[in-house]
Amino acid sequence: MLKVALKGLIEAGREMERWSAQKRKQIRLAQSLALSKVGYQTRKAWAYDLKTGNLGLAELSVYHNMAGDTGFERRRTKNPLANLFGGITYHVDRQKMRLYLGFLGMTPGTAWQARIAGRSQQGYTWNVTEPHREALHTMGIHLRESTRSVRVPARDIIGTAYARDEQKIFRTLRDLFRRKMAGERI
Repeated sequence: MLKVALKGLIEAGREMERWSAQKRKQIRLAQSLALSKVGYQTRKAWAYDLKTGNLGLAELSVYHNMAGDTGFERRRTKNPLANLFGGITYHVDRQKMRLYLGFLGMTPGTAWQARIAGRSQQGYTWNVTEPHREALHTMGIHLRESTRSVRVPARDIIGTAYARDEQKIFRTLRDLFRRKMAGERI
């Protein structure tokens, strides 16, 4: 009888181990899917907000609203960072279960956007050459003859968006993980 009980306990232990392995696999899959879904949704929202100018960045303009400046309203609404919207990407590291979101520059098509976003985050000084001066003049931006460089102030694109959406991201991640573990299709 002792051998039967021992054999039953060993079999139960093996069954628990199989069940535990299945649950670990289910948990990893739920984590991975939740991270991917949140990454996609957040990337799409941030790209749209950057493209439309609703990301929450402080408006920085070289223009001043002077009495005779009739084109000011049109120029004020121009978003100089709008072309960077396609550079916002995400990557899920399934080994470490981490989500990387921002200007990752992982593909040749997004590398230039990542470079510009990195420079914009730090701020930089741009040396004005004669061809630049002429191009700006044709756009309606008239620099003084003594202007040799222009300081571009720092704009933390991803940090601003993350600070705005941090709670929403974690809430959505938690909700998606719980729904997937409950067997729902997400």
